[in-house]
Amino acid sequence: MLRKPRKEKKTGECRLCGRFGKLCDSHIFSEFLYGPIYDETGHFIAASTNPRHQPRLMQKGIWGNLLCEECERRFNVHATYAADVLRKADSLFGEHGESVELEVDFHSFRQFGMSLLWRAHHSPQHMFAG
Repeated sequence: MLRKPRKEKKTGECRLCGRFGKLCDSHIFSEFLYGPIYDETGHFIAASTNPRHQPRLMQKGIWGNLLCEECERRFNVHATYAADVLRKADSLFGEHGESVELEVDFHSFRQFGMSLLWRAHHSPQHMFAG
């Protein structure tokens, strides 16, 4: 079976550290956040309030070439932590109903939230331009 050749990584300046090199396909919002909106085939519909942008079927969230691998790893530490916390909260909420109490590393969870804002601010995607 023939395989598609891997797409060459884009090179440019990392928006965080400023070094020039290969850039990752950085998700603006972490992939785990899209889980609840995926359909059974792993797709979701992205819609816009801009009449020039028609709704489109997407598979892997919204991303941009923002970060070098080292900086991407730095952000992913906090995203992994947040994913674990939110999945645990979701499962406990399903068991207990109205509220859930968890011990959370505030620094790491806050860093995750700040990374989402930072990525949206630096995103080349039109939807974050405002």
